[in-house]
Amino acid sequence: MELDPPKNAQLGKFMAGAWTLKAAGVDAITIADCPIGRASMDSSLLACKLRRELDIDPIPHLTCRDRNRNATKALLLGLNVEGVDNVLLVTGDPVPSAERDEVKSVFQFNSRKLARFVGDLNRTELERPFRIYGALNVNARNFQVELSRAKEKEAAGVSGFLTQPVLTARALENLRLAR
Repeated sequence: MELDPPKNAQLGKFMAGAWTLKAAGVDAITIADCPIGRASMDSSLLACKLRRELDIDPIPHLTCRDRNRNATKALLLGLNVEGVDNVLLVTGDPVPSAERDEVKSVFQFNSRKLARFVGDLNRTELERPFRIYGALNVNARNFQVELSRAKEKEAAGVSGFLTQPVLTARALENLRLAR
């Protein structure tokens, strides 16, 4: 299941939702990283909290939009020490145009380059490697391009894919094709 992080410092609703999901038998919770390019509580810090307090497998989303190479490595090292073993690597939505004067995107990576970077860390610096997940848009207009990118992600170390909701026959067929 996925929970969006709070847009403010009020954590009660998020944690109540996480407890409800755990009680219902959910085994992993993904946490978006600043959905639609707007600031919200940090997905990685929330993942650490869920790991400590609920003993559930969190899967924080890591976008390429907001961190350079050094900040990304520092974050990954911290997650590793905190026992967060899963990451979902996504390029990330652009910053909304109304905020671009105040908020600048970084984009040193795309999701495929970030997967290679995390894979390299897994092999060279981490005692406990991350399980790397990627996004697969089964609703993409040109699914062949999306599938090609997914193959690149897999070659870079992605071990599984999370999809957008499958709501059409075409999306279902794309999912079958990807499998």
